[in-house]
Amino acid sequence: MRGQGTHQSRLSRRPAFVAFCGLATGTMIDRSLTIDLSLWLISLGVLLLLGWCFRRIASASRGVVPVVLLMLIALGGARHHLTWSTRPPDNVTLRFAMAPQLVQIRGQVLDTPTIDEAEHSALVPAWMQLDRTLAELRCMEVCDHGHWTPVSGVVRLEVAGHLLGVRAGDYVELMGEFERPRPPRNPGGFQYAEYLKSQGLGGTVRCNHPLSVQVRSSSSGLFWQIVQRRSALRALSVSLIQQQLPGEVQPLAASLLLGDRGLMTDELRTQFAESGTMHLLAISGLHVGILIGLTFLCCRLLNLGPLATTTVLLAVALGYAAFTISRPPVLRAVLLTVMLLGAALRQQRAHGLNLLGAAAAILLLWHPSDLFDIGAQLSFLAVWAIIVSASWWDRLRMTMFSEELFTPQRSGWRRVVEAGFARLGQAYLMTAAIWLSTLPLTMSQFHLVSPIGFVINVLLIPLTALILASGFLFLLIGLLTPSLAAWFAWPFGWLLQLLLGSVAWASSVGWGHWSVPGIPWWWLVSFYILLAGWWRLVGTARTARWSARLLLMWVILGLGYGLLPIQRTGLRCTFIAVGHGNAVLLELPDGRNLLYDAGSFGHGHVATRIVESALWERGIARLDAIVLSHPDVDHFNAVHGLVQRFPVGSVVCGRSFLDFRQEAVVDMCESVTQAHVPIRLIQAGDLLVPRGVDTSETELRILHPADEWRSDEDNANSVVLLVEYANRRLLLTGDLDGDGLMELLTREAGPFDLMLAPHHGSRKSNPVELYDWARPETVIASTANPPATDLLRAMLASHESPVPALWNTATSGAVTVTILPEGAIEVSGYLD
Repeated sequence: MRGQGTHQSRLSRRPAFVAFCGLATGTMIDRSLTIDLSLWLISLGVLLLLGWCFRRIASASRGVVPVVLLMLIALGGARHHLTWSTRPPDNVTLRFAMAPQLVQIRGQVLDTPTIDEAEHSALVPAWMQLDRTLAELRCMEVCDHGHWTPVSGVVRLEVAGHLLGVRAGDYVELMGEFERPRPPRNPGGFQYAEYLKSQGLGGTVRCNHPLSVQVRSSSSGLFWQIVQRRSALRALSVSLIQQQLPGEVQPLAASLLLGDRGLMTDELRTQFAESGTMHLLAISGLHVGILIGLTFLCCRLLNLGPLATTTVLLAVALGYAAFTISRPPVLRAVLLTVMLLGAALRQQRAHGLNLLGAAAAILLLWHPSDLFDIGAQLSFLAVWAIIVSASWWDRLRMTMFSEELFTPQRSGWRRVVEAGFARLGQAYLMTAAIWLSTLPLTMSQFHLVSPIGFVINVLLIPLTALILASGFLFLLIGLLTPSLAAWFAWPFGWLLQLLLGSVAWASSVGWGHWSVPGIPWWWLVSFYILLAGWWRLVGTARTARWSARLLLMWVILGLGYGLLPIQRTGLRCTFIAVGHGNAVLLELPDGRNLLYDAGSFGHGHVATRIVESALWERGIARLDAIVLSHPDVDHFNAVHGLVQRFPVGSVVCGRSFLDFRQEAVVDMCESVTQAHVPIRLIQAGDLLVPRGVDTSETELRILHPADEWRSDEDNANSVVLLVEYANRRLLLTGDLDGDGLMELLTREAGPFDLMLAPHHGSRKSNPVELYDWARPETVIASTANPPATDLLRAMLASHESPVPALWNTATSGAVTVTILPEGAIEVSGYLD
C-alpha cells in the first residue's frame, strides 16, 4: 500500500505529463488505425457525460481519473485525425492524378521565399547547377478549361532561379507543373509523402522560370505586416553576417543565431554529425537560456523590479521564438521558460517533468505530427535526461562529497579546483544520461554512433555559451549601430573558427564515429519502456530496480543480436531505382556485398542517400567492393558519400576509367584515396569472386573489356560483369554500346537468365542482335523513362524476336531478383 500511495502521489505531481501521455496515445492510435472522426467525437462526448456523472456521485469520484485519461486519448485522436486525415472536397490534391500535370493556379504565398543554393561540383551537370526559390503557397483557384474553380490546400512552391519581388502574404498567379508526392521507390526510402503531409502540404508545384509567377496584389493586414517585418529583419541579419564575418564561418553563424541552415554545405553537416555535435546547429534550450541570461543581466544592471524583469524576459523569449520561425525545439524551450517565469512570479515550485509534459501537450495539440518528428523526439528526450540527471547528481553529491570539502579551512585555490571538478563531473553525468536516452533512437534513424561526441560536447559547452553570447551581442549592436558591428564581429568570428576547428578535428578522429545498421523496432520500443520504468515515470522504487536490470540485459541482448553473422538463403540482386543512373546491389550467399555502379544523373548526394538507405534497410554495414563500369557521373557520383559512410574493401574499375582529364574522376579518386580505400584495376577474364571460394559456388567474372582493347568512347569501355550462381547467369552491362557492344557479341553467347539493358534501355544500345546473342529471359532497365521498356518491347516484336520479361525501375521502383540454392528465380518490383 505504501508503494501504491507513493506512486499515486508522484503521478499527482505530474498531471500535465499524464495529460501528454493520454494525448500521445490517442495520436498514435489514430496514426496506426485511422479511426473515423465521428467515432472519436462520439467517444469524447460519451466520456464527458460519464465524467460529469462520476463527479455528481461522491462514491464514484475515483472513476473520474481514468475517464479523464480516456477523454484525453479521444481528444488526441480527434485532433490528429483533423490535421492528418481530413481533407475538404475542394482540396487541390484531390483534383489531380499522381502523374505530373501542367496547372495554372492563383493563391497566396504563406512565407518569405528562400533561396536553395545549387551544388557546384564536377559531379553535377552544369545545366543543373541552378539555384531554386522555395515557398509555401495556399491555393485558392485553379484554371479549368478557362474557368477559375475555387480550391483549398497548401502546396510547396519550387521556382527555378531567384524569385524576386514576392513577399509573404502576396497573392500570385502562376503556371507550373503540379505533382503529388510519390511513395518511396526503394527499400528504406525516404517517406516524402508523409513528410509533406506532416508539414500540411499536399504536393509540389514546380515553375521553370521566375517569370512564371506573377504578383496580383499584396496583403496589407497587420499579421502579414509583422511577418514581412520579421523577414526583413532576418534578411538584414544574414546580410550583416555575410558582410562582417569570414566566409568559412558564415553558415555556422546563420545556423546558430537564426536557425537558417541554407548556407550549410553537405561537408559541414557531415562533420557535425560525425563529431556528435549536430545538436549545436539546432536552436534549442541552450540558445534560449543564453539569451534569457543576457537579458536578465541587463535587467539587473538597469535595477528593474521582479515584475518588470519577468515581463521583459517573457517578451524576449516570445520574440526570439517568432524571430526563429517557431521551430519545435525553440517553442519547447520558450514554453518551459514562460512556465518557469510564471511559477517564479507566483513563488511556486515547479516540477521539471510536469513542465516538460505541459510543453509537450501544448505542442501536440498545436501540431500533432511533431510526435513522429525525430528532431522533436530527441529534443524532449534530452530534456527528460537532464531532469533525471539532476536528481542523480543531488544524490551523488550527498554520498561522495562531505560538507568539509567546502569549509573555510581549505585553501581558496583548492576549493576552486574541487568545485571545478565537481561541475565537470555533473556535466559528464548529464551527458551520459542524454546519451543513454537518445543513442538508440539516433542509431535507428541516422545509423551513426559518435563516441567522440561524449568527450567533446562537455568541453564545448563553455565555448558554445561564449559564441552565443558574443553572437547575440554582435547581432544586436550590428542592427542598431552598424558602424560598431566590426568590433563585435572579430571575437565572434574567432570563436566560431575555434568551434569549426574543434568539430573538424573530432570528425577526423579514427575511433570517433562509425556507421551501424538499423535497430529493430521491437527492440527500440522495449528499450524505452524499460528506460521509463528505471527512471520512474511510472511504478515504484522496486519497479525501477528491476527495470534497470532488465534494461542492462536487453542492451546486452541487442549487442549480441547485432553481432550475429548474416544468414542468407541464395543470392539476391537489387536494381536500385536511382532515376537515370545505375546502382546494382549484389548480396552473395556467403555474406559479402558488392555494388555494381553507384550514381544518378544530377546531384550525387541524392544518389548517396538512396543507395545508403537501401543498404541500411538490408542490414548491410560494409561493402566488400564497388565495381564501376565507366566514367559517366550517373554511374559513380554516389561513391564519394558511400566511402565516407561505409567501410569499403576496394573500388574496382577498368583501366579506361582513370581518365584524369575529367574533373569528376579526379574528385572521386581523391575521395576514395582519403578514405583509405584501394583502387583495383580489372580486365576481361578476371574473377572478382572465384568459384569455390565459398560453399555457394558463386562466380563473378569480367567479360569486357580486354586489357588490349580500348575505345575512344567511354560507354564502349563499360565493364561487363557476369554473375553465376546455382546454374543461373546474370549479365550486368553498364552503358555498353558502339564498338564495345560489337566486341562483346564476338564472345560466347547466352542464354542468360537476366540482363541489365545497356545504357538505361536506350534504342541505340539495345539492338536486336544483342538479344539474339544473349537470349535473356528477363531484362531490367535502370532508367527514369517509363516508356523505355515499351519501346524495347515494340522493337523486339517488330523483328519477330522473342520478347523477354521487361522490368523498368521508373515504374516498378527497385527490382529485386532472388536466386534460391536450387536454382529457382524470383523477380519482384518494390512498387508492384
